[in-house]
Amino acid sequence: TYLPRIFFEFFEENKLFTASSCQLQEIYHDTFSHALKLHFLVLSSNNITIVPGYAFRNNSEMQTLKLDHNSIQQLTADAFRGLTSLMTLKLSFNKITHLPLYIFDELEYLETLELNNNRIAVISKGLFDRNHQVATINLENNAITIIDNGTFDPITKTLTMLNLENNKCVNGLYHEDTNLTKLIECCTLSQEMKSCLLQSGHQDEETSMGVWVFLIILMICGSTIFFALVMSGFLLCGSSS
Repeated sequence: TYLPRIFFEFFEENKLFTASSCQLQEIYHDTFSHALKLHFLVLSSNNITIVPGYAFRNNSEMQTLKLDHNSIQQLTADAFRGLTSLMTLKLSFNKITHLPLYIFDELEYLETLELNNNRIAVISKGLFDRNHQVATINLENNAITIIDNGTFDPITKTLTMLNLENNKCVNGLYHEDTNLTKLIECCTLSQEMKSCLLQSGHQDEETSMGVWVFLIILMICGSTIFFALVMSGFLLCGSSS
C-alpha cells in the first residue's frame, strides 16, 4: 500500500495530513512533491520499511514529521533533505540500525528528536554538528555500544534532555571541550551511572591537574638547584682570589 503522488495534487494547500494505521508500506521520492504547504505529516503505525532520499525535498514548510511505530530499517543520507523548517522528528519504535553521518544536516531548527526503541549501535561524531536548536534527544532502548568522543559538544548549550537508558554502553560523553556535569545531568540515566561518569570525568581532571603540579614543582626545584650551583661557583671564585 502506498500514497500516490496525484493524491496531493488536489490538496496542495493542506497543512495537516494524517495517515496512521493505514498499512502503508512505501514512501516514494515524489510522494509529497505537491504538498508544498504541509506543516504536519503523521505516518505513524504503518509498515514503512525505507525512507528514500529526497522524499521531502519540496516540503520546506514542514514542522513536524512522525514516522514512529513503523518497520523502517534503512535511512539514506538524503532522507530528510529539504526539511529546513522541521522542529520535531519522531522515528521511535522502528528497526533502524545505522544513522548516516549527514542525515540531520539540513534540520537546523530541529528541537525534538526521538530515536528510542530502535537497533542503533553507533552514534558518530558530526551527527549533530548543525542542529544548534535541539533540546531533546531520546536514544533509549537501542543497542548503542559506541558514542564517539565529542559527539554532543556542538549542542551542549541547548540540550536539556538526553535519554540514553537501556543501552549497552554510554562511553564518549566525557570530552575536554564538554561541560561534563551539565551533559550528564541532562541525561536520563540511573544515578549510579551518572555518578560513575562524573567520577570518571573528575578523575581525568585530577590526573591532568596532578601532572601540572608535578611539572611546576619540578621547575621550581630545578630553578633552586641551578641558583644554588651558581652561588656556589661565585663563592669558590671569591675564595680562590
